[in-house]
Amino acid sequence: MKKSLIKLTKSARTTALLAVLATLVVVSVQAAEWRDIQKQREFVVTVSATGVVDSEEVESIGAPPTARWRSRLERIVPEGKRVSKGEVVVQFEVSRTDERIRELEGELNVHAGDVGVDKEQKQQQIRQEALDMSNLKADVEKAVRLAEVPAGIVPGIEYQKLVERRRLAETLYERALYRKQLSDRDKVAAEENKKRQIARAELRLAEAKRALDTFTIRAPKAGIAVVGTGWNGEKLTAGSNASGGIQILRIVNDKKLLIRATIPENLATVLDVDQRAIIVTETTGTAELSGVVHSVGNTVRRKSPNSLEMVRDFTVKLDEDYSEILRIGVSVEVKVEIATFNDVLVVPKAALVYKEGKPGVVTPRFSLGGFVLTDQWRAIKLGKASQDYFIVEDGLEEGQRVKL
Repeated sequence: MKKSLIKLTKSARTTALLAVLATLVVVSVQAAEWRDIQKQREFVVTVSATGVVDSEEVESIGAPPTARWRSRLERIVPEGKRVSKGEVVVQFEVSRTDERIRELEGELNVHAGDVGVDKEQKQQQIRQEALDMSNLKADVEKAVRLAEVPAGIVPGIEYQKLVERRRLAETLYERALYRKQLSDRDKVAAEENKKRQIARAELRLAEAKRALDTFTIRAPKAGIAVVGTGWNGEKLTAGSNASGGIQILRIVNDKKLLIRATIPENLATVLDVDQRAIIVTETTGTAELSGVVHSVGNTVRRKSPNSLEMVRDFTVKLDEDYSEILRIGVSVEVKVEIATFNDVLVVPKAALVYKEGKPGVVTPRFSLGGFVLTDQWRAIKLGKASQDYFIVEDGLEEGQRVKL
């Protein structure tokens, strides 16, 4: 009998203990699932965007213009290196340009040799022409003297020969004089043509040498080196091919920071200059940095070459010097404050239940001692949203409970 009583007592205690545990579980579940709706004195509506820490002062370096559509990088400074003014930061392959310079120098040497040969030939030709003209002139003078003899002294036929000889000598002299004028013009034209050829060769050589100078790029100012990316988003390295239009390197001032962010096209319409912004990053933990929207781009672009998402760019200027906290290239989250509402009811997004496309919440229908025994769905009218909350314009009152 005593044993059975002891067993009944233990069984009753176990049942009671289980009932207490069940009650605690129900209470905890009830506390976790339901929340009281209260008015918020100040509700800030924000939009979120992603961005990268950048600098206000940026010097961009691109690929130099060449005859080819892309150039090969032989050397580029490492990402994040602090460079000084005048330091070599980028060097391109110059083998083809060196070969081109040698070809142009050889062409210029040929032209210089031709000038020497032409000058000597010209002098010889001038001397020969002078000698020929002197002989022809002497023949003319002789023929003129002979033809001046009175006609009666020399027989008629012989006199006619002398006159014809004078005419022929004068004709030959005039023709030689005309040929000399043409030859002089040809000499001048040939000399000018050679000068033009030399000038063109010298110009091409100078351009090639200037291009060779552009293949070695030095830092225009001191700062941090930020290496650019290729068409597919990969960081450029020694051996990469860089074509025109690609930003090879940027030299930035890490003491004057700026946030460059992107936001989806449909949200960008609410952005405006001088709106307050909060910057959050993993390096600051839970701390939030402040700033203002500095500029909003008006051009829509793809977020990346392989993305279909359309975004707009905007920048955020920081309120203080956060250079000891932030680093160039670090990703951040930006929350822009677009509106502020006072004394409004807000409901968590987790509490919303949609029926037939209409928003609503689940509220208690019958409760006992703080425990909700039955519930009901209630339609509500929503206002602006921010992060995980919506403003409730109609359908709820302060103090009501909603199910999460």
